[in-house]
Amino acid sequence: MNAIDRTGPSAMNNHLDCPMDRVEISYEWFAGRSDATPAEGPLGTGRHKQQSVIAVELAGLRLPAKPEIRVTVPAADEEAQALGNMEFIRRMRSLVQWAEPGRPVTQTGAMRRGDTTTWMRHFGLRAPAEPGPPSMWDVRGIGQPWDIAIETGMLSLTTTKVRPGPTGSVFESDDPVAQVHLGRSIVNLLLLHTLSRYPADEHADPQIGRIILRLFAHLCRPEGHDLGYFREIEGRLPRALREGNAAERSAVLLASAILREMRVLDQFGLLSDVDGLARVPAGLRPAVVASINGPEMALAVVHDRLAVPVVTDD
Repeated sequence: MNAIDRTGPSAMNNHLDCPMDRVEISYEWFAGRSDATPAEGPLGTGRHKQQSVIAVELAGLRLPAKPEIRVTVPAADEEAQALGNMEFIRRMRSLVQWAEPGRPVTQTGAMRRGDTTTWMRHFGLRAPAEPGPPSMWDVRGIGQPWDIAIETGMLSLTTTKVRPGPTGSVFESDDPVAQVHLGRSIVNLLLLHTLSRYPADEHADPQIGRIILRLFAHLCRPEGHDLGYFREIEGRLPRALREGNAAERSAVLLASAILREMRVLDQFGLLSDVDGLARVPAGLRPAVVASINGPEMALAVVHDRLAVPVVTDD
């Protein structure tokens, strides 16, 4: 299991120490003053930091020091079943089965374009707006399961072929504990990939990442969380791009980016009902908690006596 032990709960929390895109959002604009403008002056100055902030509180994301968010970790066989049936992992398992005889790959380590087209039809994915068969790397619904399957050892890649890797048969085995460990690593990497989609620079703050992690804490509640605030902001996108100032454009682009990621994770099965009361399915919550929990979250975890313990950075 060494191939998957290299990713753990600390990886998600340590990611917050890495800079992300600076998103210049005026607090006044979030509060309803659409005429507000970002502060002048260099990034990092006190005035800029006061006025160029993400108003997480206004999105209903207040987290007290000891939040009343409690997650139950079920018995290992129950969690393993939930992970194995998650759409993202089902795609990985399908790719492993397909790779059994050894399949040719391109120079970039992707499946061939003809194979990509076949898998797009199989998964019900729409082709990107470009002529000819797409590259696998342009189809996130295939490229991301492929990439994480290689990272976790479910697929093994050489310069010419892809084959099942050392962990490729874990979900077909009778070992629910191994399935839970592998499944949690996959969820951890999926969330890390989500945060890593925002490029970094030396002046940036990890604000988008913090919003997404706080969202996921609330999405782990049984009642879920209404993302209507972000949908309302996103609805202003056409007007903001046409007529808005820098602060308004930044705000709507931020909301749109967050919702786009949430909808992709909905398609991957990690979330449900993103356009209603979004939530993480109960059987997948332990994997999410293992990835996001830490000093800033401190979610309460209750274990079934037959559960695989969730180890967090407390």
